[in-house]
Amino acid sequence: EVLYKGMKIKDRKGKALKKGQKVIWYDPEVEARDLSTVYVVDKVHNEDVVMISNEFSEAEVCPSELEIV
Repeated sequence: EVLYKGMKIKDRKGKALKKGQKVIWYDPEVEARDLSTVYVVDKVHNEDVVMISNEFSEAEVCPSELEIV
C-alpha cells in the first residue's frame, strides 16, 4: 500500500491502492467508459493522481475513478 502524507490512497470503494493491482477505470467521460477493460496500477503519485496502463494505453487518473478488481 502507498502512504501519502500519512494517508492511504484509496479506490472508489475505500480499498487501499498499490502498485501492480488490477483495476477498472470509471472514466468520467461516460462515452469513453469501458468497464470491461482492466488496467494495472503503475504508480501512485499522490492523493489526486494514479498512473494506470494496459497493453494498449496509459492514463493518469483520480483514485476515486478506480475500483480494484
